[in-house]
Amino acid sequence: MPERFLIKLRSEGRLTPLVCVLCDLAGREMPKHVEPDRAVLALKHQGDNGLRIQLTTVEAIAERYLHELRAAVPGGPVILCGYSFGGVLAYEMAIRLDQAGMQPPLLILVDSYAPSLHAEAMRQGRSVFSAIKHSLIAPVVERRLRRGLPLQGAFNHYHIIDTYDKATLAYQPVAYNGRMTVLHAADGWGPPDMGWQAHAAGPFSARMVEGDHFTMVRPAGINALATAINAAIAEAGC
Repeated sequence: MPERFLIKLRSEGRLTPLVCVLCDLAGREMPKHVEPDRAVLALKHQGDNGLRIQLTTVEAIAERYLHELRAAVPGGPVILCGYSFGGVLAYEMAIRLDQAGMQPPLLILVDSYAPSLHAEAMRQGRSVFSAIKHSLIAPVVERRLRRGLPLQGAFNHYHIIDTYDKATLAYQPVAYNGRMTVLHAADGWGPPDMGWQAHAAGPFSARMVEGDHFTMVRPAGINALATAINAAIAEAGC
């Protein structure tokens, strides 16, 4: 049976549904923070089974996620909100929905670097310990995957993040015509637009949210993130 990625956190509501793409804990908590008349759905990571990830490009993952999303919300508009690599996926999903005549009323990218800045952002976050960790973990991960043995813990997390990094670096986004808002962690690296304004052919805004890349989606930071998401939704009128 093929792996399923869509989770219905709140199924009913008259307002435009909010779809959280790889927003982790923040996504699961979002029904507590948005209007009760808004359905909330989430798209989760690949790799739960610890085996080699099968969908390895932004385009392939976005298409699979859209397939499940269309089945859950047939024909209706949705607000797409993606965190980190989920923002890159949400961007490609928005492009495809737009091309199909179903442009999202709002695309929210949460601390997600455009591919043009991704390599530099990775360098900014590296340390000597990162290189040591990579040299130790990478061979173990590849050896287990070749043998068909499931990965666990830090090894599986490494495989997922490594897949996402390679997918982002290979992705070449086209311009997007819809409304887009970037939410940049105040303690993070890079320009406020995180490189996305160069791809914006429609209304664009960027705002800072307190915290860093990790704390903004953890319990202590979720209130500030949800406030920024709700403000962007209100500004878009959806």
